[in-house]
Amino acid sequence: MIYYSIIFRSFFGGRDVESLKNTQSDIQAIGVEATYFKTDVSSRENIYKTAEEVQQTIGPVNLLINNAGVVCGKPLLDTTDSEFEYSLRVNTLAHIWTIKAFLPSMLESGEGHIVCMNSILGMMGLHGTADYTTTKFALTGLMQSLMVELQEYRGISLSVIHPYQVQNEMFAGMSVRFPRLFPPLSEEYVVDQIMKAIQYRTKQLILPAYFTPILFFK
Repeated sequence: MIYYSIIFRSFFGGRDVESLKNTQSDIQAIGVEATYFKTDVSSRENIYKTAEEVQQTIGPVNLLINNAGVVCGKPLLDTTDSEFEYSLRVNTLAHIWTIKAFLPSMLESGEGHIVCMNSILGMMGLHGTADYTTTKFALTGLMQSLMVELQEYRGISLSVIHPYQVQNEMFAGMSVRFPRLFPPLSEEYVVDQIMKAIQYRTKQLILPAYFTPILFFK
């Protein structure tokens, strides 16, 4: 799912209307105006159309959180071409398309913040995640390049979030070698850390922090 947000209003998109409605209710319950758009993030045309609708509805967006992600979860030779291509479109190309859709208005207004939900697997490989790891490594390169391109624009911030395994449906059934040492992260913890990263305009956030030296010396 992808979220489009401004200070007092939240706009978000995804394919599952029931989930969108539930998310809308959750956001409205805390007193924030929320509107959803049914969006197929694997479709470039659909993303650009939705982005146009959002900006026509509210004007320039100053916070974009790219959160779409899928995983096939199979070794490379067991992954079909169509499965790999779908992961690429959702996990990588959707980020590119949304950034191209919303960044121009941020540059025009002189302010904006783009948050990229990446993964620990955007910095290291893991058996059975060829599609996911490849697309997340691509995101790492994309955001690093974009940081260089935008360094002269002081009002534009970029944050890349690299969480370890999150306890949700996406990685349900996935096991790790040392579960007591490396337990899955709760969604609440990850969200809290993301909000802090937005508040302090953190460029890169690795969750949990003790993974930083592990990744450095991998």
